[in-house]
Amino acid sequence: MILDLDGCYITGDQKIYEGQNISLTCDANGYPYPTFTWYLQGQQLRTSSRIRIQGSQLNIFNATSYDDGEYKCVASNQAGQVSHGVDVAVRDFPPVDISTNTRKYIVVGTEIRFRCHGIDQFYIRHIQRKMELVKGEITLYEWRRLWNNSITPTYHARQNYTGRYRCKATIGAASRYSPPLYLIVGIPSGPVVLEKKPETSTTGIKLSWKPVSNKFWNGEQVTFEVNVSSVAHVWQKSRVTKATSALISGLLPTTTYIVSIRGRTVFGSFQNVTLSVVKTKENKNSKKFLLQIRLTNHEFSKNLLDTQSSQYKNLKTKLEDS
Repeated sequence: MILDLDGCYITGDQKIYEGQNISLTCDANGYPYPTFTWYLQGQQLRTSSRIRIQGSQLNIFNATSYDDGEYKCVASNQAGQVSHGVDVAVRDFPPVDISTNTRKYIVVGTEIRFRCHGIDQFYIRHIQRKMELVKGEITLYEWRRLWNNSITPTYHARQNYTGRYRCKATIGAASRYSPPLYLIVGIPSGPVVLEKKPETSTTGIKLSWKPVSNKFWNGEQVTFEVNVSSVAHVWQKSRVTKATSALISGLLPTTTYIVSIRGRTVFGSFQNVTLSVVKTKENKNSKKFLLQIRLTNHEFSKNLLDTQSSQYKNLKTKLEDS
């Protein structure tokens, strides 16, 4: 019997990403057919939950940085043994990111586009790859031809679009998710209505209101912006409050004002603005003082010494009525 053992060499991908599988084959011939032993960094590899050794083949599943290093195959039979080693580089999976053209809180009907980006095209040009947009664990859109920036078609938001979105990149058998992006879709908020007619004084207006329906709030905090301006818009005063009432002071007596109330949530402003025209009351004390001055002027006027004159009597009547 002639014993024989040829030299051996290792084949397989020597540059992989974390999460991919390492698959190496040791080619050697001899008589009798050799047995194979695998080593990583000088330590013998044995079959485990992640490592499978079948004859001349070595498979390591879901590779990590700890699997990086020199792999050596030793083929042996009665004629002796031969070996060959290769360096396998386990690289970090390229980072993946997600973005949209909108903010977190949007209303139904808003146009949305998702963008997945961040994978370096240069290093993965010859590796099977894909990018997916997922909501929860469900794939919503998939790109087979991957570019550095992958943009979805435009969607019009619905309420069931609320949820967590991620980009999922796959290179070979390995996958990586982007950080999550949360989207909350709400119903457009309705207007507010005045609970009763505004109460006025000579220098102030008291208002109270309520939303048409609480369902428009979506459970979010609501603030209200109250604006009071003169008809000619020469004077204006604003107040922001979380309450459903407000007292606006510092106004002028006997003046007409336009009052507007608009609600706002994280989804944006309410669709409509509630408007009301209000007139402050007359300042009777001020009027009485002016009448008294005019009457006094008439009493000392050379032309109006007659207390029986109609003008004098008219002023006096107004003063008494005030």
